[in-house]
Amino acid sequence: MNELAVADLAMSAVKFLTDTVSKAGPAVQAMREGSPEKRAARFVYWEVAYNCFTVSLARQLRPPRVVATRREWDQPERASALAKLLDAAEMGRVAAPYLELDSSHILFERSWQLVGMRLRADDLEALKRLTTLFEDAEKVLRTRLFDKATQKRLEEAWEKSRPVDPPPLGAWDRMVNASTGVPIWIVFIPSAWLLYDRMMKVLDRQLEKRKT
Repeated sequence: MNELAVADLAMSAVKFLTDTVSKAGPAVQAMREGSPEKRAARFVYWEVAYNCFTVSLARQLRPPRVVATRREWDQPERASALAKLLDAAEMGRVAAPYLELDSSHILFERSWQLVGMRLRADDLEALKRLTTLFEDAEKVLRTRLFDKATQKRLEEAWEKSRPVDPPPLGAWDRMVNASTGVPIWIVFIPSAWLLYDRMMKVLDRQLEKRKT
């Protein structure tokens, strides 16, 4: 994985959140307003917004990776705060991307099993699905945690900063992405054997020339 590319992506996401907050204006003040549950839940909102951006942008990495965080979601008081603010259906929509995130981390860590997915570009489809789930969770939380004026400003800021969908990958790009999941020994052993075979053939020819 290109660590510098991931670091750049994370910095872009931080800039996105900073720009969004500055455009939203009263949203910053709203973080300190409302019930204790709402104040706690807003931390989850900003994490969801961050994940919307990073997961979407991560589709442009080569190879595509899962770049997301769940630190706020895993805080015990966050779940209890959300449970007091959301109904069952809304809670399910907010929880859905985090459940999918667990599956995605497991899937993308199994590099050998990713080869077929990357050849078909199914890895991009998996990240697109995860992005859609986080975007839906963002809408639910935005509606519940902010007033109408702030909701509108947040929506406008998000639409202006939304990462564009990457273009469809060609066959060569899919093969390059898939190659990152191939264990090095699968490439090394055949190459070493071919090299050994060629060296032996060269030696045989030299021995034959000396005999003649």
